[in-house]
Amino acid sequence: MRRPVVTDIVARDRDNDKITLDQKYQYYIFIKHADGKITSLFDEIMVFNKYLQEQVPSVTVSREYHYEQALLYLPSDLYQIKSITNTGLLMVKDTTESKLFSIVDRVWLVMEKIFEQQTFVVSEAGIIVQTDKNF
Repeated sequence: MRRPVVTDIVARDRDNDKITLDQKYQYYIFIKHADGKITSLFDEIMVFNKYLQEQVPSVTVSREYHYEQALLYLPSDLYQIKSITNTGLLMVKDTTESKLFSIVDRVWLVMEKIFEQQTFVVSEAGIIVQTDKNF
């Protein structure tokens, strides 16, 4: 299983000041490009995720994306930016393990709530499950 993980997102404004962007607001942060096209931070992260898929696993990499006359719309602010730098790594996990489940639980007790017409089954392991009358 290959999973790209973004660890840091930093924009630079025209004065080269850092603007740290939180990935959890990726759907609320927008970039208006010089040609008028508007993209969300989510779209920009997806481009970086594709780049991470081609990288060496477990090695942190950064990639800077340059913009000409772009505007960064945050929920509470507006900035003119010149770049966004994403940092992250590709995590790879071996998922070829075999898993075996065996169910050995048996019904140990049946309880009935007469007035509410509910039936509960209690297994030997102590698991309680509500069932219908026709179990």
